Amino acid sequence: MITEEDKNLAQWALQEARRMGCSGCRISLSQGKESSIELRNEQIDKWVESSERQMVITLFTEDRYGAISTNRLEKEELKAFIKEGIATTQLLEVDADRKMPEQSLYYKGGGEDLKQYDEHFEQITIGQKLERAKAIIAEMADSELDIISTESSYGDLEAYNYIIDSQGFEGEQRGTSFGVSAMVSIMDSDGARPEGFGYDSALRWDALSKSGIGAEAIAKAKQKLGQRKIDAGNYDAVIDREVISQLVRPLIRAMYGQVLHTGSSFLLNKLGESVTNSKLTLIDNPHLAGHIGARYYNNEGIATKQRTLIKEGVLQHYLIDPYYGRKLHMEPTINNVSLVQCELGKMCCKEMINSIEKGVYITGFNGGNCNGTTGDFSYGIEGLMIEKGVLTQPFSEMIITGNMLSFWQTLLELGNDPRLSTPLQIPSMVFGDVSLS
Repeated sequence: MITEEDKNLAQWALQEARRMGCSGCRISLSQGKESSIELRNEQIDKWVESSERQMVITLFTEDRYGAISTNRLEKEELKAFIKEGIATTQLLEVDADRKMPEQSLYYKGGGEDLKQYDEHFEQITIGQKLERAKAIIAEMADSELDIISTESSYGDLEAYNYIIDSQGFEGEQRGTSFGVSAMVSIMDSDGARPEGFGYDSALRWDALSKSGIGAEAIAKAKQKLGQRKIDAGNYDAVIDREVISQLVRPLIRAMYGQVLHTGSSFLLNKLGESVTNSKLTLIDNPHLAGHIGARYYNNEGIATKQRTLIKEGVLQHYLIDPYYGRKLHMEPTINNVSLVQCELGKMCCKEMINSIEKGVYITGFNGGNCNGTTGDFSYGIEGLMIEKGVLTQPFSEMIITGNMLSFWQTLLELGNDPRLSTPLQIPSMVFGDVSLS
């Protein structure tokens, strides 16, 4: 935890930076500890316990900006480190837009607990952690399959952060997270080795899945038995909630101030215009207590708030910090998203599959990329054919291609099934006339 002694040290470092000539300064002091256990074929393969304590010092001096970090937190060493950091920063090119944020943007406090911390973190024993990982391995002991290998993992993290700056901002956050995963590799009759994966994550130990992760991995591996290529063509496509983020993230990245400033965003000059089908409303909801990603302020102390990024297909906001706001002559918003949600549809994934006469159900993306400037994309995919509302032939080694702006206009339906244990809570979706090759 962050002690009063730690806070005093951060305040001392801030004063030292100002004394040495900085016009502005921000100190971010972080502490954390984590553990991870990995099992392979019922044997412990890796076990790590670690802790970290770090100070990040952001310096504003003579219209220049620099950020330095260290885990050596003795005052004499810090004094020399800050002096050297300021000297190095003063060698950089002058940029008059490099300033501290406007104070009106800061979080002013008073928010209710966002429930990001598990008070029982310290009470969880090593034995309990190991048992979680072992239980996952046990779920993958399927005698009907030719299993090549099974893997499971457990991980947790406890983190604290304290920020102060020379304009009077002061903020303190703490959080915990827990995660488990499973991976199984099986032998197919043709010598292929399909794999299945399952996972869960949570802010609290008691919210973490106690069973089902290994079984999920087995089910996904079984689903891939007999995979082959299918005919190229245009298909209606159901894209599973577990992988739809592959197509949502490029939309969000294209909203960032940095790529707008360099002209490398396919959403440049699109504010107020239709960029997706009207069925899509995308919301950043940062104050949703008990959900991963919730926060009251970002790393600059700027207050978060609920923003509708895309409303019924129309782009409403860019993600712009104060620096790029000055560069672009635009009002700043925030530098990145916190907890993204959609307005949901009425059908679950199974119901959407049942509604398709002939199409594909995409369950995995395997490599590929999206050109951030043009929006053109190409991804390797795998999944299953849909025929008369039923999943049939598994497929792999297919490629989905298109352009983000035109692709999102083909959105037909949103599901009602987002995974809630992620900061990107996006449901399964149906798209029409998707090009596969």
